[in-house]
Amino acid sequence: ALAGRIVQFFASAQSYQWWYELISDNAGGHPTGYIRQGRIFIGPYFSPKWQYTTQPKRTQTDDSVIVKTPGGQEYARIEPQYDKIVYTWAALPESDIAQFRALFAAVGKTKRFWICEDPADAGGAEGVTHYVKNTDDYTYGPLVHNYRSLQIAVKEER
Repeated sequence: ALAGRIVQFFASAQSYQWWYELISDNAGGHPTGYIRQGRIFIGPYFSPKWQYTTQPKRTQTDDSVIVKTPGGQEYARIEPQYDKIVYTWAALPESDIAQFRALFAAVGKTKRFWICEDPADAGGAEGVTHYVKNTDDYTYGPLVHNYRSLQIAVKEER
């Protein structure tokens, strides 16, 4: 009955203490009967009360450094290119700001994490879920009527 489908099962307890995923692709056409998975997320998450204010700004970035020697020759320290994505929220409640502060405290600029731009379409549209690392400190606006603005910039990891 489950042949060729990916099915996720949850424990009956509402806190979801455990879960497992049954993967079977024998009928789905993969000749060897298995699926390769690059990265998988298992852990805590949060969803801000509101979506980011504007479409995220995407910039193709090259951090390569070009140096000129005293003799006039140029050489480069070539770095991999990546996409930088900037998310901006005009107003977030303090509870969401606290979650973002906890996220930054946990990952800083050195650890990777996941951003899902549209959880309702996490498995559908291409480019909606990103494996990222922070490139800048988080920028918080002043507290106005119990809300703050926030801007975060992340580097998409391959």
